[in-house]
Amino acid sequence: MSKRDGTFVAATTYLRHLDPAYLRYYYASKLGPRVDDLDLNLEEFVARVNADMVGKVVNLASRTARFAEPTGWRPPIPTTAGCSSRPPDGQDIAAAYEACDFARAMRLVLAAADRANKFVEENAPGPSRPGQQQRCKTCVPFN
Repeated sequence: MSKRDGTFVAATTYLRHLDPAYLRYYYASKLGPRVDDLDLNLEEFVARVNADMVGKVVNLASRTARFAEPTGWRPPIPTTAGCSSRPPDGQDIAAAYEACDFARAMRLVLAAADRANKFVEENAPGPSRPGQQQRCKTCVPFN
């Protein structure tokens, strides 16, 4: 993208067509603690949003909603005892934000989404898992 060559996207044009959250994510995933120039590479933007946001985060919400509603399952409120087997992601993510290392924060968020997707895949009720529906009403992820 180049302003000189006339190959740029105006913010108002972008906002007419796409959600600003995608652009925020794209830039956050590229921002480290140092001052660096960032360019908008449209092919990379599309690939990153599709793989990370749609493939991981949106997929997790969709899969969870699909079995949560019929079973009445609700995500449990984490407790200190329930999360003691691993360092809390929230603290690491907050530390990355405080250090202005947004790329690291995004990697930590996506790693948490990967673990959550794996948990849902292994524990979702379905025809091949008799009794799983009752278990899902009481299970606590990431213990």
